[in-house]
Amino acid sequence: MRITVSNALPMLLAIDLSRFDVIVVVLGSNDAVRLMPLRTWRKRFVTVLCGVHQKSSGRPRAFVTGVPPIDFVPGFESKLIKIVAAHALRMNTVTARLCGTVNATYIPLPAIEPENELGVRDGQTYRKWADAIADIIAPHLDDLKARPPTGTLM
Repeated sequence: MRITVSNALPMLLAIDLSRFDVIVVVLGSNDAVRLMPLRTWRKRFVTVLCGVHQKSSGRPRAFVTGVPPIDFVPGFESKLIKIVAAHALRMNTVTARLCGTVNATYIPLPAIEPENELGVRDGQTYRKWADAIADIIAPHLDDLKARPPTGTLM
């Protein structure tokens, strides 16, 4: 199953989100490839973020990545890549703005040129994106450790 902004919320709501310190939402690649209209993306993405926030009672903290750069995904003809990549950038602009309104932190993912012919399928690109995400989340985890657990008195 390809996860999209249209089908992600039921999957997320099936998880006990309160047991996590942070949630990282990575959505949009499949929506960008389908050139989902920005108005539709905005509406559905807000629904996902609000649903996650409600289900988790505001805890854990939400982080949202931009649509990963798709410039180096094998299988796309070059003209199509340019159209989809430009659309993904517009989606990322919408997403970054939305994060400011729904108490989520936006994390842009860097463009990473694959090191071999496997492209993103070799795992190296995902490791580098994970490092970029971890660099932004780590200071927030330190803040969580400094706070007393919910329900305790200081």
